[in-house]
Amino acid sequence: MIEQVVAPAGPWFTHHRKPPGSHFDVDICVPVAGPVKASGQMEPGEWPAMSLVRSVYRGGYEGLYEVHVSGPDASPDPATWRPELNQPVAS
Repeated sequence: MIEQVVAPAGPWFTHHRKPPGSHFDVDICVPVAGPVKASGQMEPGEWPAMSLVRSVYRGGYEGLYEVHVSGPDASPDPATWRPELNQPVAS
């Protein structure tokens, strides 16, 4: 395994490849300011520039596509979680 020291450049987010069902097909993404190398199951990737719609929802994560501004890592109480919902929009 290659160890790398690269600090996050923003909040982590998820990308659901398919709508959630009995199984999740999801990428967990962390923006970084510099290059990283593939290691184990971690692969670097790049998102294209896009317009998107963002809203903030308060509560649990059931059925959401989100960026975790504040989540279970900050508090066990779902009422305090602050995921941002993101959806690409047509230009």
